[in-house]
Amino acid sequence: MPDGAFIRDGKVFVPGMDVRTASHIPRRVAPLAQKHAGSAYIGPGGKIVYASEEGRVVTYIVGMHGFGDCVHQRAQVRHYLSKGDVYLSTPWPCLYHDLEKEGLILVKPNSGLYTQAKNERLENSKFKLRALPADLPIQTVRTGYVGGSVIEHGSIVAAMCHNLSTRDFSLPVPDQWKLDAKAVLLKHGIRGDFAIVRPLTKRAEYPHLLERNPEHAAYIAICAQVRERMPLVSVADLSNPSIEAAECDPEADQL
Repeated sequence: MPDGAFIRDGKVFVPGMDVRTASHIPRRVAPLAQKHAGSAYIGPGGKIVYASEEGRVVTYIVGMHGFGDCVHQRAQVRHYLSKGDVYLSTPWPCLYHDLEKEGLILVKPNSGLYTQAKNERLENSKFKLRALPADLPIQTVRTGYVGGSVIEHGSIVAAMCHNLSTRDFSLPVPDQWKLDAKAVLLKHGIRGDFAIVRPLTKRAEYPHLLERNPEHAAYIAICAQVRERMPLVSVADLSNPSIEAAECDPEADQL
């Protein structure tokens, strides 16, 4: 047999075989096999080897878990999408609905944080992969930032994107989302302009959160100024006993 060839289920497979003709591909890598059809082959020992287009790279982004952070890291995802194929681990698939159309593949992170795990269950059908195949040759990127970098570059976004090709984290909002949100607001008597705030919280699962919260008095003062101009809607998931509102919350018209 040719070098690297092997036999499985009575069939002979050889290096260079197009994945579209390899019927034995495990279900766990089927989405990747389909995406990389024509650029993957069966290697020695039966491993599936993925070869990206010449000059392009395959990147696995280990994303952050905070909702706001996941919005900001869209800039990083855009940067790597411009260079090749991207797989993103995130508990918030909805924040990347448009980038999926550009080829982004979402990987389920199995977050240990309550709210994030709850959303993973709600959006479970949007994950293309439950885990990244161990034999996928990729570069791994971990998004994030540290306090010193934020001070150096002037903002969180600048700290995250200072060495990238874009800082564009804009997120298009589908019309249906707007209609759904309007229906919820009308149900609670909110019409016209309004502002949404996140109350300061304490989370037993994330003890360092209090250190990241803004100064309570300043936060409350800012929210009070906004409330003089428009209704204030306070939104937080407090359904888990391990998550509770901080002692000083801004006054709001709806909770």
